[in-house]
Amino acid sequence: MRKRRLPVSLLLVLSAAVSSSASAQTVEDGRRFFEAGRNADARAVFLRLRESDAATGVHAYYLGRIAVRLNDLDDGGSAMG
Repeated sequence: MRKRRLPVSLLLVLSAAVSSSASAQTVEDGRRFFEAGRNADARAVFLRLRESDAATGVHAYYLGRIAVRLNDLDDGGSAMG
C-alpha cells in the first residue's frame, strides 16, 4: 500500500493559516473576557499574547486597562513587557 504525503509547502501554508487564526481567536477571547468583566481570564490571555507577541500591541492596551480597572497601577507599567 502506498502512503500519500502532503507536500511540505502545503503543510507550511496550512500551519501558518491555523496559527494566525488561533492568534486572532485568542485576542477575541481576551476581549470577550474583558468586556464580560472577567479580568483574571482576560489578563491571562493577554499575558500569553505578550509572550508570543501575537497581539501586535493589543495585549499592552488591554493589560493597561485591566490594571486601571483593578486599581493596580503598579502593574499597568509592566503591560508593555
